[in-house]
Amino acid sequence: MPYRQSEKSELRKETRKKHILRTAADAFSSKGYHQTSVKDIADASGISVGTFYLYFKNKEEIFEKLYDEMWAYILSLIAYAEKDISYSPSQVLARTITANLWGYKRFNKLSKIMLIEAIGINPRFQAKYTELMLESVSRMKSGFSQLMRSGSIQIADLDVAATAYIGAVNNVITCLLLSEREYNLNSCAYSLIIFLMQALNMDFDRTNIKHMIDDMINELESNHFKSPTQLF
Repeated sequence: MPYRQSEKSELRKETRKKHILRTAADAFSSKGYHQTSVKDIADASGISVGTFYLYFKNKEEIFEKLYDEMWAYILSLIAYAEKDISYSPSQVLARTITANLWGYKRFNKLSKIMLIEAIGINPRFQAKYTELMLESVSRMKSGFSQLMRSGSIQIADLDVAATAYIGAVNNVITCLLLSEREYNLNSCAYSLIIFLMQALNMDFDRTNIKHMIDDMINELESNHFKSPTQLF
């Protein structure tokens, strides 16, 4: 009996913690990180400030948790898009970029936190963001290296190409988030994919790319794709 009581207690704590995280995400997104206080998060969560500190040390800790969860979610989307090895290189690129854009659009509030708010908070978050970007570039270098060996792409410099690829994707997403206007996901994905494939001198069929974008979006939406922890 005591064991079951403890299990129930832990479940209640985890449920409340996720509720606080979701509430904090909304607060950060609407007011910004610096303008949001612990009291704001506690009030919106329906708890006291004292109760908040039972779950988190400060708002920086809760922000970092959200940041890590959002990044893990995007990586899981990319991994899902890449897992079928039967697709051609151009089809895989179309799937991964579409999944990337879809994830950021679906959770646009948390996306703003990740790509915009986090950079200027403090040097530690700046270093964290830089590390993640460098990891992304490193993964692209590895992928591009394989594609170069197979003759699927033609680029002059591996480092520059990988950096430009990651920069282009992130900048497009950031600008779409900053505009705060509704945009057509299919159209944006198509334009970005064609631009990148042309830059990589990759063979592709425009009609097929459009089909890949549609299929990827339908696949993600029909499966109700969630983050690993189902936080959001």
